[in-house]
Amino acid sequence: MESLTLRQQIAAMRFLRDAYVARDVSAFVAFLLATLPTLIQSEIASYNEMWPAEHRSTNWVNPPSLMTPERHEAFARVVHQEPVISHFERNPTSPPVRLSDFVSSTQLRNSALYSEHYGPLGKVEDTLAILWHSEAGGINATGLLRRKRFTDRDLALVQFLAPHLIQAHANSLALSSMEREAARLQRVLEASARALVVLKGDRTIDFLTDSARNWMREYFHDARALDRLPELLDLWVRQHDSAVRQTLELPKPRDPFVVNRKDRRLVVRLLSGDEEILLLLEEQTMFIQPASLSSLGLTRRESEVLAHMVNGLSKRLIARLLGTSPRTVDAHVQNILKSLGVSSSGAAIAKAFQASRLVFQSLPNNESAALREQLIRLTVKVS
Repeated sequence: MESLTLRQQIAAMRFLRDAYVARDVSAFVAFLLATLPTLIQSEIASYNEMWPAEHRSTNWVNPPSLMTPERHEAFARVVHQEPVISHFERNPTSPPVRLSDFVSSTQLRNSALYSEHYGPLGKVEDTLAILWHSEAGGINATGLLRRKRFTDRDLALVQFLAPHLIQAHANSLALSSMEREAARLQRVLEASARALVVLKGDRTIDFLTDSARNWMREYFHDARALDRLPELLDLWVRQHDSAVRQTLELPKPRDPFVVNRKDRRLVVRLLSGDEEILLLLEEQTMFIQPASLSSLGLTRRESEVLAHMVNGLSKRLIARLLGTSPRTVDAHVQNILKSLGVSSSGAAIAKAFQASRLVFQSLPNNESAALREQLIRLTVKVS
């Protein structure tokens, strides 16, 4: 194999340092298309995800204007005729090769591959590509295309880069998967009116969902650095986490941290791991809305009546609010009991609490000067 010049080695090492930077798949492909042609002179750079036997291919090209819908369709028709791809299918462990290793310029120009794809794409005479099998069962490729033959030194450089780029691509797939899982977790948490904060061992914030960030700004007035919890919440975390880690006594139950705001409250629950601390946040309404009872299968009017019952209104006041009579409200109540399969208003109210996810218990409001002093004393004691 042709040896690389010192200049090529230095350029290759700089390229690889950039290639291993954390990127998702889209960013990694964009990086390849933009930088490979600067390392090895070529008119076109490409990244392809191919299923040759199915005449199917998805392609990314730089310059992007070259790969029109017609060019995509043309390449899919002839991809199974590409000599480099056919060679890889027969020899999957083979190092990168050139198109010119298999066909002469004359043979290429007389082929359907050239007339339908390489010719219209830019009178391409040679390609130099790295191929590897994808997890989906197809073939991935990143390559360079130009109008003159690639040299042996060009080939040697691509063969040197190949294992690194394949690994960097695998890294980008893993990162993309993690980002999708994180996004899915955030959507699930937000759909359930919950949020998550992940703290490092020193209680600095490692990750938080958008809802968590917004709720902490809304419920706590002492805005701190982006990597720190609000002061009172931080003291509470320090007290409970240190109590478990640093004392031999049985710790008290970890009651939620609660901050009340008019008709809403923020409930924070603490979960500890060996190297991180998780805070699960939930915003709860202090008054049930009829819409939150939709899962019970009641009519709209029955949901309104039950919501008012949960919120402590008398039947007479419910009737006045709904513009009806107490007798009609009584009839709605009987229908509610029958629909829910319960025998008392108290049992119906309990069902309503479950459906609306409003905790059926009295939780303390932790935002007070007295509590702040108590937390500071306890934190100093267990630290």
